[in-house]
Amino acid sequence: MQESIRGRVIKMPFDNVSTDVIAPSRYRSTTGEDPELLALRPWIMGALRPGLNDVVKPGDVFVVGKNFGLGSHRETAVRIFKVWGVQAIVADSAARIWFRNAIAFGLPVFQLKDATKLFDEGDQIEIDLKRWCIRNPKNAGAEHRISISPVGGFEFKTAEIGRGWTKTSGPVSYELADSYGQFCELHLCQDGIIN
Repeated sequence: MQESIRGRVIKMPFDNVSTDVIAPSRYRSTTGEDPELLALRPWIMGALRPGLNDVVKPGDVFVVGKNFGLGSHRETAVRIFKVWGVQAIVADSAARIWFRNAIAFGLPVFQLKDATKLFDEGDQIEIDLKRWCIRNPKNAGAEHRISISPVGGFEFKTAEIGRGWTKTSGPVSYELADSYGQFCELHLCQDGIIN
């Protein structure tokens, strides 16, 4: 399993970027039999950052604003990141449909509050997948916890990724004073959480 992601930051500090801004519909008809999206690439996020296709390189990591990818179920609005060779997206928050599409395409999306304030264009980003934190080496390597939202989104607002285990035999005693717990029963299938 991959333990970390390191790459150059491409910063898009805009909130509420819709799938129509990411992959404009007026140019999508040109994609037909174009798996590399060559005809669409010059227009990707062109309303916000013309010429972005000339800047992005394989291995980059996008740092984006709040509610990234809102709008319709537009496959090309996720696929372009895979075509470019983008390793991951770090978002202040991601729109649910876009997030689901990213997961389906194998594009890691991490949510980090105020992500766009922690990185500048061209910074190096380090995502530690063992400790679930993000660092910007330029800022003395300060760590910031990352999270993902469950695909269904109805169980709890944010789930932090972690791991642990225990083994017991017999009764378990516990005390509730000064404690917090959250429990959830999930029903899963190969497509994710069943509502």
